[in-house]
Amino acid sequence: MTYILGLSYSHNGSVALATRNHIVSIQEERLNRIKRFRLTGDAEMSSLSYCLNSAGIVVKDINQVVYSVQGDSTDYMNRYELNKELYNLSQHAPFIKISHHLAHAASAFFGSGFDDALIIVVDGMGSPYTDLSAEEKAVCRTVSNNGWEHASIYIGEGTIISPYHKLLVRDNKWVEDSKYGMPKYASVGGMYSAVAKQIFGGLMDCGKVMGLAPYGHIDYQPEAFLEYENDQFIFKSDISLQFTSNRRWPQEQTIYKNLAASVQNALNKQLLRYIRKAIDETKKHNVCLAGGVFLNCTFNEVLYKAFRGTNFYIPPAPDDSGISVGAVYYGINCDRESKCPPFSVEMGTAYQFKGEIQTEMLTIERNSNYIDQTARMLEQEKVIGWYQGGSELGPRALGHRSILANPTIRNLKNAINHSIKFREDFRPFAPSVIEKEVPNWFNVADISDHKSPYMHRTFRVLEGKVDKINSVVHIDGTSRLQTVTAEQDPVYYKLLESFYAMTGIPLLLNTSFNTMGQPIVETPEDAVMCFLFVGLDTCVINDTILQKKDAYSVMDLTPVLNLDSCRVSYRIKNVEEIDIRDIERVDIKAIGQWKEAAQRIDLLRYFLLRFIDTRRNGWEIFNRMKELLKLDKNQFLLVYREAAKQHLFRFKEVSIEAKFKQPN
Repeated sequence: MTYILGLSYSHNGSVALATRNHIVSIQEERLNRIKRFRLTGDAEMSSLSYCLNSAGIVVKDINQVVYSVQGDSTDYMNRYELNKELYNLSQHAPFIKISHHLAHAASAFFGSGFDDALIIVVDGMGSPYTDLSAEEKAVCRTVSNNGWEHASIYIGEGTIISPYHKLLVRDNKWVEDSKYGMPKYASVGGMYSAVAKQIFGGLMDCGKVMGLAPYGHIDYQPEAFLEYENDQFIFKSDISLQFTSNRRWPQEQTIYKNLAASVQNALNKQLLRYIRKAIDETKKHNVCLAGGVFLNCTFNEVLYKAFRGTNFYIPPAPDDSGISVGAVYYGINCDRESKCPPFSVEMGTAYQFKGEIQTEMLTIERNSNYIDQTARMLEQEKVIGWYQGGSELGPRALGHRSILANPTIRNLKNAINHSIKFREDFRPFAPSVIEKEVPNWFNVADISDHKSPYMHRTFRVLEGKVDKINSVVHIDGTSRLQTVTAEQDPVYYKLLESFYAMTGIPLLLNTSFNTMGQPIVETPEDAVMCFLFVGLDTCVINDTILQKKDAYSVMDLTPVLNLDSCRVSYRIKNVEEIDIRDIERVDIKAIGQWKEAAQRIDLLRYFLLRFIDTRRNGWEIFNRMKELLKLDKNQFLLVYREAAKQHLFRFKEVSIEAKFKQPN
């Protein structure tokens, strides 16, 4: 059997492994619990161990490696040889390097099922000119050794992807960050990221901007942000120069709502012009889209409505997490006779789970009728952590690592944002809906296709239905849909059907099983720890149901350290009188399922770990920290919760045993 490994060295680093008829893929962040972890050549890759274990093989069994770097592949930190396992593998297996945008293109085209298609890739920034193939260099709109790709067009035909057109940003400056104010930008993804940085403080907070946009009014016309003419984008600095402060949301609200609305409108108008020209020139009726920009559901729906006769395909993970799958697809198509396995909702591997509870505050039971039982609890307005099979790849939970709720509950959005997700009030929630029921609940009159299996599209809710499902309707009357069929996901479909039979509502509120700033849960242990710390009523892991009793408090549980080592570094003033205030940093090594994860923690978490001794419960530890550091309960819970999600401790009363199901 042939095994092909795909590597994505990126800010959403991931690994994929292809066998004859299956692909498994996982982001590194899901395993080391560090959001948007950048995978580099020297990184300890738990994701590699995960994929190998999933297939039941070892590194030397791999026949080919295809890798892609979001960045300069010649940089020392991006060299795969820094990883001992990969270096040893390179002595007998070929390593193929492809550009960032070509990997994006492969993830979309080879997973689409199209025999021929136009492929469009748009993001913040990909590979430098020096890392492009000769064919890619030949189609660059502006040739520059200092240029970096940010918008690319390819043509896919059979097993071949050919470059057609490519735009570059000069000198790696997709954004020019500054100490004060909004960054300048020089790519489409950079434009949206610059606004995200100004409003929320992070370049990667683009999803928040998309969610905030419908609350605002358009203050700035598209041309103030960018224009598209003569086959290239012209990026403006007018807006950046107007925002010179570092005041973030929610310190500023009205002006930032309007800024979000304006940048969304600019994206809708000018990116549409770029894509329209490509479709008109190539006369293609099949169009594949990839790159982080196509996580923007609002724009995607503008595109679908503008080209009603066109077949669009956006993969489940169009962002950089999907690059490893694109790399694998490229490797498969080096063999012209091979066929690519599908890019599916479920890219991870399922776990077998066994749990034991030694506290009266929690109950646990295996239930063969768990689907109907879950539907009944949802009808009774319980909020449930739903964990089934293998995980999804990318930022969207699609019924495998989801938090589910009854969409008819009034004010549920605020409750989940406050007590479960711990995020901003304006953030909307999406519905998962039985696909054939979409026309009965959403306006599909002006579109030719209402499928949305990966939650990449928005639909306007029918007027008579808004009040019935208020918790999944955004401020502008739209919902970001995931459509579900029995063929796509039998278990999730049965749950939706069961809930529909009980309530007459063919959809559920679905959000990712995590809290703000944390990766989506991967293992059963991740799911249980999240469940214990947040306002979920129930957690369903495969066919096992965990429930909290009314008197439950996480503070009553007893933490036990989960560390292999802890090293404290001091700024030494006096060797004989080292003071706690002289601590410079604390490096710890947490024991994980895949590899021991080295992490650096802050002083608050260090103090927390000092008080964990297998005897004190949360209340007792809190009282010690309150006395020493003057923390209030909310501050303590934040530190406690974050330490738990880093796997720095577990609870004595909750025993979890999980392992991969045996590979077929």
